[in-house]
Amino acid sequence: SNSVIDLIKQRHYDEALAACDRLLREYPDVHDGFERSALVHDALGNYALAADFWRKAVDFVEHPDNRDGYDEELIEDFREHRAAAAARTAAAAEAEPTPSADQDHAR
Repeated sequence: SNSVIDLIKQRHYDEALAACDRLLREYPDVHDGFERSALVHDALGNYALAADFWRKAVDFVEHPDNRDGYDEELIEDFREHRAAAAARTAAAAEAEPTPSADQDHAR
């Protein structure tokens, strides 16, 4: 799991995503695959995907079967990451240019 952090720092995103896929597949009983996937997608600027993975991480740690294994501080940290990723998603959507009337007629 920690190797994903190193791969992000080295900008080896494809390798980091492959490691995340492996975490999700081989360790479905821990949150790491969701958290690490969110970090990679955030680094790539894929904010909507990052927000989705943060949502999955929050859902995982808040699930009644898992809740006892996580302290409120970690859960709140995940919630804050989820909110920040959602805000970045909204900001990116607002920043995208909208076609002008002239561009619409040219199509």
